[in-house]
Amino acid sequence: MKKKFALLMVLTTLLTILVPVQGFAQYDKELENAITKAKSLFDISESYDRFSSNLSIYNGVKTYTLNWSDSKNKLGSILVTIDSNGNILNYNRYKPYDENSQNRLPKISKNDAVDAAKKFIAKVAPDISKDLLYTDSYIPIPVGISDYQLYFVRTVNGIPFPANYVNISVDKNTGEVKSYYRNWNFDLVFPDKAGIISIDEAQKIYREKISLNLVYKFKYEGDTPKIYLAYTTLADNKAIDAKSGQIVSASYYYGIMDEMGRKTINAMDSGSTPELTPVEKDAIKEMSEIISEQKAEELARANKFVKLSSDYKLNSINLYKNWTDQTQYIWELNFSKTVNDEPYYVNVGIDAKTGEITYFNRYTPDNEKAPVKYNQEQALQIAKDFLKDIQPEKSQQVEYIETNPPVVKPLSEDQKPRQYYFNFTRKANGAYFIGNGFSVTVDASDGEIISYSCSWYNGQLPSVDNVITLDKAYEVLFSKIGLQLEYITLSQDQKTQAILVYATTPGKAVNIDANTGALLGYNGDAIAETKTTEYSDIKGSYAEKAIKVLAEYGIALPGDKFMPDATIKQKEFLYLLARSLNPYIDYNLNDQKSLDSMYNYLVNRGIIKDEEISPESDVQRQDAAKYIIRALGFNKVADIKGIFSLPFKDADKVKPDLRGYMAIAYGLNIMRGSNGYIYPADNLTRSQGIMVIYNYLNID
Repeated sequence: MKKKFALLMVLTTLLTILVPVQGFAQYDKELENAITKAKSLFDISESYDRFSSNLSIYNGVKTYTLNWSDSKNKLGSILVTIDSNGNILNYNRYKPYDENSQNRLPKISKNDAVDAAKKFIAKVAPDISKDLLYTDSYIPIPVGISDYQLYFVRTVNGIPFPANYVNISVDKNTGEVKSYYRNWNFDLVFPDKAGIISIDEAQKIYREKISLNLVYKFKYEGDTPKIYLAYTTLADNKAIDAKSGQIVSASYYYGIMDEMGRKTINAMDSGSTPELTPVEKDAIKEMSEIISEQKAEELARANKFVKLSSDYKLNSINLYKNWTDQTQYIWELNFSKTVNDEPYYVNVGIDAKTGEITYFNRYTPDNEKAPVKYNQEQALQIAKDFLKDIQPEKSQQVEYIETNPPVVKPLSEDQKPRQYYFNFTRKANGAYFIGNGFSVTVDASDGEIISYSCSWYNGQLPSVDNVITLDKAYEVLFSKIGLQLEYITLSQDQKTQAILVYATTPGKAVNIDANTGALLGYNGDAIAETKTTEYSDIKGSYAEKAIKVLAEYGIALPGDKFMPDATIKQKEFLYLLARSLNPYIDYNLNDQKSLDSMYNYLVNRGIIKDEEISPESDVQRQDAAKYIIRALGFNKVADIKGIFSLPFKDADKVKPDLRGYMAIAYGLNIMRGSNGYIYPADNLTRSQGIMVIYNYLNID
């Protein structure tokens, strides 16, 4: 009783800050209900001797966050978020020293994990469990995962509502649910499908009102940006109202924003004059063409568009390289001043070779009393006139496209927007250039330019001569990406409502290679096949099960034939090992650059030494043991001489420096041999090689 009283006193103190006095009486009972509900659903033992809680109120809905932990930190902690209606919104169980070893095959299958997740949802949220649909990515599972991350999307009337979902993580070895997160709209009314337009009509509207365009885009090849041609839409986050056919914004979609990597250039005098490499000499030559920081400041202050008065102080100046054009350096200057205790800031970017203003933006205190003089149309004309003045030639090569008008919140109900932001996209060879052009922000009260930015690639653009037709691009769009019927939410007059729309399938980028018609990912790379590798020649092989299991985790040799009895080459065995160590990086065994990258990775991991690299050579069993034991990090022990006993009839055939490796591989059941022989100098077959990897990934 004393504990409960002390707890309620602490909570009452907290709530004194958060809620009105007249609300105090109800919170102790609601907190008690929340605790009781959580303890009835989750295994929260008395050994959790620490407890804390928090209360938040948003749009009239009260949410309690409950946290249990133990003072000895043996049990870890449990966090539960529950609203005043008893809905479990979040659950997370943390265990200290919870070892889910990397590079081990899960003991629980993905199907069993999905079943465990469904049972958990049925227990904690029975009211919504029937409305959830498990969404499988069908991507091979990384072998090093500690948990299965499972996603369930809400369906209403058999139609997906992607904005509402449940995320669950399930321990790969125990099947225990470790976290649960529910994102849910409780009070929405969902319209039925009566009166919706057909998919054919939706496709027609998409072509007319959203449309595909031929565009130039950037992607990375290593650290180098490269321009490619694609068919995509300029109107992000757009969907088609399934009843009216009007275009609406699907706000839950998120695009990829271009980022500019900035690097500060620092010079140091080492006091010595070593021989410079060609690359270093090129860098010095580039720097010799750069204007001084003093000159950059002079240009910024003298520029009529930046409008820097003499009382602005230069606070900092940095030099960085433009990621989209590796030959371009930008001086970034930051100025400020104080007037009547109010701060004013101006940031300016200057091309460090040409002295051209690449961007500026200014911050000044808001003047709420200043009347708004310009509407959107007038502000747009101001922006266009400004571009003609600051960029007379380039301004003729851009087009204003209103793709996603910003939601501008006035300072009060009766005021109009005080700023307008406009984006002008470059157009070259009949194709739009995403990320190239100008952005301009106009102050609607005085017509001043608040910010300006120019991004312009000066290199050679790919030819548009061999692109596929627009009709072919639409064929790819509708057949391989597709439009689907789904619910989204729209907010209007401070009310949120659900509507039916046709939208492109979530998770698939509208990014079509303009030369081949292949689907590209958001990063511009071709989308690889995600299905599990299957072989036509493994039936009946003693390694059949291991081959299939590892293939589910993306650990498989390329091709549709495994050739179980063929000897395995060093590059093939190490490829399987590399995939088990880091499934997020793939290599092409037939591409020398990719192969070199794989060997560099393995050398850096200490798994193979430079002098041991021999991609086309066969792999002896004792060498395979060496690579595996190094991958386990046991090589320092394996290298100790004179402590290992080899219980093999052919122990004398083991190389002296590999005796420890063979002994450990045998002791861990990675290699067993037969009839008392280990056959250390025999070449591994592909089946034997895959079994070594399989046994390595099944070490207890």
